[in-house]
This record gives sequence, C-alpha cells and structure tokens, in this order.
Amino acid sequence: MITEALFVLCVREQRHVARVSVLTSTEGADTVQNALLLTNDTPLERFCRDYGIQRSRLHFGPENVYRLWPSREIGGAHQPASLNGVMERVAAWCFEGAPPVVACVAGGRKDMAVLFAQVFALFARPEDRLVHLMISPMFENLAEFFYPPPKSVTLPIHRAGGVLFLNSADAQVEMIDIPLVRLRSLMDDETRQGLISLEMAQQRIQREVESLDPSLHVFLRDLAISYHGGKTVLPPKEFAVFLFFAQARKKGWGPRKDGWISGYEWDNSLHVKQLEENYNAVTQGNTSFKETGFVPRNSDGEINFQELKEKMTHAISKIKFRLGESHSARVQSRSVRGGKEYGLALDPRYIQIDEE
Repeated sequence: MITEALFVLCVREQRHVARVSVLTSTEGADTVQNALLLTNDTPLERFCRDYGIQRSRLHFGPENVYRLWPSREIGGAHQPASLNGVMERVAAWCFEGAPPVVACVAGGRKDMAVLFAQVFALFARPEDRLVHLMISPMFENLAEFFYPPPKSVTLPIHRAGGVLFLNSADAQVEMIDIPLVRLRSLMDDETRQGLISLEMAQQRIQREVESLDPSLHVFLRDLAISYHGGKTVLPPKEFAVFLFFAQARKKGWGPRKDGWISGYEWDNSLHVKQLEENYNAVTQGNTSFKETGFVPRNSDGEINFQELKEKMTHAISKIKFRLGESHSARVQSRSVRGGKEYGLALDPRYIQIDEE
C-alpha cells in the first residue's frame, strides 16, 4: 500500500512527497521494516530508481513507523490501539502551517481504518485528504507486486491448478478520496494541539456540535431539558410547568394559536387538565410529594385562581433562575393588552418532547 500510494502521488499526480509515516501494529511494523527499510535494494528503493525520485529527499525510516496497535491477537481477540497515540500523531501532522497531509486507510485491519478516520476528521484542515487505495483484484494480495513499473513485467501466480502469469501493465491502482466532515473549527487551542486525551477531545467537540443543534429536547423520564449542548434537570413542579409551555408552543395553544398563554387563562379547563396530567406524570410513584394535584382548589372544589397564579409565576421564576436570565429556552413573558402572556419563543418545529 505504501509504494502504491507513492506511485499515485509522485507519478500520476506529480506531487512531491516529503515524508512517509506509518501507524500500524507490531506485526505491521515488522513487515514494513523487513520489506521496505531493511536492505539497500527494497521495492521502495527500486520505485525511486524507476521513476527518478531522489530517495534521500523522501524522509522515511524506522523512526517514522509507529507501533500503536499491540500484537494482532491476545486471548483470541484484537487488542485496542493507543488511542491517545493516534491523536498525538494526527495532531502533530495537522498543525497550522504544516505541509498538506494525504492519509491513506488502505491496508491494516478495519478497526485501524475506522479509528484513524474518526480522529483524522477531528483535525484535518481543508488541504488535507483522507483516501483509500483500490488495486485490481488479481494484484491485491500478490507478494511480488508493489507498484506498476515503467516497463511491464510478467508476474507468476502459483496456484493449485498450475501457474498463472500476469502482466503488470494490467494493474489498475486508484486513489479514492473519502469525504470528510471536518470538525477542526470546533476545537479550542488545547485540543487542536493534541494536549489532552482523545476521550476529553471527543467530549469537548461533542458539546460544540450539540451547541449547534437548534432543537430543544424535553425528557419526561429524566425531568430534564437539553438545549445547545447543556442539560438541566428541573424539580417536578417546575418541570411540569415547563412541559406545559413546551406543549403549548408545539401544539399551538392560546388565543393566537402560537403557544403563548395569558396569565388570565391558566384556569382554562384545558390548561388545568394538562397541568394536572403533567404533574401526575412527573410525580408518579414518588410518595415524597404530599400534594394530591398541582392545581389548588377551594373546599368546594373550585379552582383557587389567585393561588394558581402565584404558583405558576413562582415556577416560571424558578425555571428562569435555573436556566439563566438569558437562556433562549426559558419561559418568557410579553406585555399584551390587558396583562401579560407567557410562553417559549423557540421555533415550534425544533421542540422535541419525549414523554416516554
């Protein structure tokens, strides 16, 4: 794969390759060493002679081979890579001002390719490429074939039925670019320089990605809301009220069908029914709540509007305090003729309610 990649880049694309680095396993490092670096007449040396490339200008030696995967199998299972080692190498290659990187994931095990591609997507700059090499099937695992030479040669393949002779001119080597979603712009300087662990880098970048999500997620099971990467757990009363306003906005309740509810409408029978259902849902099975319902009533069963109003405004104030005064998902108020309306100012298309 190394000599085939050099063939595409140096010969077909006429690019100058300054350095070759290999991230591999223990066995892979031994193979690279024995096949390409051990003697003075390796396939790599022949490639350079065949195509007029000055080998001394191609920086590739044992110090460029990184053993980041342990032995192939221990106890019958593949062993994990040095995750931080992969990240450190990729970060070192992709620092600002460094030459463009062409990263090839052909060869090696699938777990290597998948892990490397994920890490590379974190650090890759616009000029960096992630590629895969495709070789004609007859030449793919042929030990004698390393690259298409300038003058075709005959290569014998020994099989049970005899010997098959291949012409090297029939070998097709293709470099396929793999599309990348580059996440580098979401990194802080510490992450970009590879100064933290891969796990921490993934957590930081995941938070940044989630912060771009315009959706508000309301989770009944956890009594929590998630918005722009931040998750807030609310007490049952406050969550029941917040859930009510999320439902109102999403379903278009209120006089203008936009989810904004006037303070004078909280004793509306439909609103009372929903508030009670929400409160029962969040307190179900929890005996620590002594209230029989959320909506206060007089001894005759009539709704105590004044007490309900105080309860709602208190809950709204608590929600605002827990989320922050400037939080876009807080319950807001606006002045209208005759009083105030309350609601969420978010686009209802982006309100996701999980009531399971």
